[in-house]
Amino acid sequence: MAIADGRLVRNSVEHVQRPREVQKPRDTWTGDKVRAFLTEASGDRLHTAWRLSPYGLRRIEVTALRWDGYDR
Repeated sequence: MAIADGRLVRNSVEHVQRPREVQKPRDTWTGDKVRAFLTEASGDRLHTAWRLSPYGLRRIEVTALRWDGYDR
């Protein structure tokens, strides 16, 4: 997109070859594991941050939230 927009003249990674290593499948939590985690985290002082983490927010996104931006 940057090339098409004229911001870059060429793609700097165009000739780089990706390693052929096989990526491991990601270990994701089941619904039961998420519920157990949230139950355990409910007593923590940062329980609101822990509650937002399973929604895919990164740590910086969770910590940058402001109360006036939180929609219940």
